[in-house]
Amino acid sequence: MNPIAPLRKLEIGCDITLVAAILFTAGKTFMVMHALGTPLPEGGHRIDLVPEVDQMRFILNVVLPITAAALLLSIGVKIRSRTVQPLMFILNAAALVGVFACAVALFRLFVAMHRPLNLWSQIWWMFNS
Repeated sequence: MNPIAPLRKLEIGCDITLVAAILFTAGKTFMVMHALGTPLPEGGHRIDLVPEVDQMRFILNVVLPITAAALLLSIGVKIRSRTVQPLMFILNAAALVGVFACAVALFRLFVAMHRPLNLWSQIWWMFNS
């Protein structure tokens, strides 16, 4: 049995990271949306949204850059080894954009809900905040 080449290991690791991050982000975004969409009991008020804001901030500050780096590193390795498949890259990029667009939209909802605070300043890659 032949050992797996180091570049192939890196490519597989990046692909696994990409899938895990997309599933994690989709799940967390769904859970936060479900928590916000659940009707409150009669006379109840939603006072504390800090855990939900923290989850979305973690996704946008940590998971999004790791996922984007994994996609770029994976495609770089595939280009170098000449095994790139354009359709798979397009599907991966579409999944990344689709899932993280929902996460950004949900964070924008939190920004709108907390109007006096500048929540965008908590996202490090938002240079114009």
